[in-house]
Amino acid sequence: MIGSPADASTCVLIVDDNPIYCHGLRRMLERAPGIAHVEECHSAADVESLVQRLQPSIVLLDRRLLHVDSLHLLAQIRAASPAARIFLLSSEDDPDMRREAFAAGADGYITKDTPDDVLSLVAG
Repeated sequence: MIGSPADASTCVLIVDDNPIYCHGLRRMLERAPGIAHVEECHSAADVESLVQRLQPSIVLLDRRLLHVDSLHLLAQIRAASPAARIFLLSSEDDPDMRREAFAAGADGYITKDTPDDVLSLVAG
């Protein structure tokens, strides 16, 4: 599990340039037990300052952000918040992308078609 119900201080940062997906994911996670705060970020330019301010427990990072190498961004997030658990979100269940994610230091790889109840268990 990403967080634990006993840890009500879990803060999640969602980094995704699709506001509709991001908002839906946020609303679902806000109902998950153990999640204290969920923040959205739609621009890579804002990620580092948000990570430094929030010090999130969990970062859900879109693998295919527009105009940004998500794996490079993952390294920036890791430097700004070493304790954060970083999970790449992808619409593709591609073994090569999964290997790249773990090689870059991701804590996990989650496909965007993961059912809400399963994702809630992972995040909560």
